[in-house]
Amino acid sequence: MNKTLSISKSELKKIQNTLLEILIEVDRICRKNDIKYFLFAGTLLGAVRHKGFIPWDDDIDIAMPREDYEKFLQIVQKEPYSNYFLQNVITEIEAPFLFSKFRKDDTLLLEKAVMNKNIHHGIFIDIFPLDKVWSEN
Repeated sequence: MNKTLSISKSELKKIQNTLLEILIEVDRICRKNDIKYFLFAGTLLGAVRHKGFIPWDDDIDIAMPREDYEKFLQIVQKEPYSNYFLQNVITEIEAPFLFSKFRKDDTLLLEKAVMNKNIHHGIFIDIFPLDKVWSEN
């Protein structure tokens, strides 16, 4: 039997506020280290169409050209940022993702697909590498 958990609008707003806080930290790291990133997928749609989040959205997706993605991973792994955890198969062997998640410590957002895995379950933003994407640089 599939059970779906629903959350209230106020709980969703708290999640979205935390997501924004995480994105601001990622943006700070990227600006400091000259790393390019882009809002991606539903996050980009929400920013354009809704001037923020899609009202029911509970995640943020960003993408980086592969070179910037690898640079971001190196920087965050070399000098860990307090209150955050970079999750991927390198930092957490049970993490089944082919991309990275930047998670906030002391938060909880269970994803159905991985809720039974012994991994960090904090609120997160997804960070996708972009391969073979044309750039003006």
